[in-house]
Amino acid sequence: MRSPRPVLIALGLAVFGLILQATLFRRFTWLVPDLVVLVVILATLSLRAEVALVIGFLAGALFDVSLASSVLGLRALVYTVVAYLAVRTRQRADSGPLAVGIWAGFLSLVSVALVVVVGVLFGQSAELGDAMLRRFIEVPITNAVCAALFAIPVTRLMQSGGRRA
Repeated sequence: MRSPRPVLIALGLAVFGLILQATLFRRFTWLVPDLVVLVVILATLSLRAEVALVIGFLAGALFDVSLASSVLGLRALVYTVVAYLAVRTRQRADSGPLAVGIWAGFLSLVSVALVVVVGVLFGQSAELGDAMLRRFIEVPITNAVCAALFAIPVTRLMQSGGRRA
């Protein structure tokens, strides 16, 4: 039987990222990471594909329930798609911290674009706000730097016995 430890750690990190995002990073205008999607992206490095998709959905649903004032399920859908893309491209991140940073930055850009597209489709374009263009630049760059710095410790924390959970 596989240990549920990596899944619980990933969900705990998503909750911790959500709390940091809701409290600390809301005060800064120049530092805007999307920590929840970053946890989803980094979780794909050490979890099986099915488990990573469930983590993406649960993290997005948690975000929707706690922070988002938009369509319920918008982030759950987006984070599940990002988790799928991360699982399909995770071999790109095998080259080291710089590759992980670039990979996570690109997937964060995809996440922001999907939030905009799905938000517009569901009539939430007014909620996206004036800072939408800034988010296309700042979120991927900040997530890329955070991924390059924290990818190794996070994946080591989530690995159990060297196998994908």
